[in-house]
Amino acid sequence: MCTEHLNRKVIPYKEVESESAAHDASTMASSPRPEVRVRERWFDRFVASDPGLGRLRFALQNTVTIAAILGAEWLFVHFSHALQIQTNGAHLAPAQAAQIAGSNRFLLIIAMVLGGLVGLFSNSSVSCCCPCRQPQPSPLGSR
Repeated sequence: MCTEHLNRKVIPYKEVESESAAHDASTMASSPRPEVRVRERWFDRFVASDPGLGRLRFALQNTVTIAAILGAEWLFVHFSHALQIQTNGAHLAPAQAAQIAGSNRFLLIIAMVLGGLVGLFSNSSVSCCCPCRQPQPSPLGSR
């Protein structure tokens, strides 16, 4: 950090402007590229906002869990036709066929949302699987 501005006397504005421009030019020539410094500064801010990367790990764990649940439910419904209204090959009017397709889609989406919520709640309740970080029982017992 440049501390020379603390020891300066009051100087007219034009002289200060020319000195600061010369100082900026000399520091730009000696410092690494500005893009690298900006990138490092943003990375440092990111790491400082989440020191142990716990929030990032929690978000990735939730994202992967919910994506896996949604994919598994879609595959299950797609191949087993569970929660689907069966027409058994009947020739339906276009309006009736659209209504049945819409209700099938609606049931699939509701099942996927419920499955995603169950996955989210289970991830929230089980935050760490290693025994070293689990809460230890009190030596006095529960009262």
